[in-house]
Amino acid sequence: MTERLRAIAKDGAGVFGITAAVLRGSQPVGGATVTLVPESFMADTIKPAKGVSESNGFVNFQTEGISAPGVQPGFYRVEVSLKTDNGPERLPARYNTKTVLGKMVALGRRGRWEIKLDDGR
Repeated sequence: MTERLRAIAKDGAGVFGITAAVLRGSQPVGGATVTLVPESFMADTIKPAKGVSESNGFVNFQTEGISAPGVQPGFYRVEVSLKTDNGPERLPARYNTKTVLGKMVALGRRGRWEIKLDDGR
């Protein structure tokens, strides 16, 4: 599988326009920075993508070094950070530095993606 993903990236495959909704319970979370960090086994074949949630909780992603918005196909760790200007992190480490969240981005995997911060405060 890793070899196939390397071949896709090497062939210049595009990015997929995906969005996510950051939620705490059923409420949207605005101002959260969501970073998609490629899993280590992706062997540097894809780049990180990042976005900030709007007041309605929705995030649009931009991949490093690619002008079009979206995310490259692959496997990612999902890191969510919620800070005030120069303030401390407001979410537990399980959502950022020690994330338990992940995402596979692939053709045909559409629909609303919800990032649930159920125990975040």
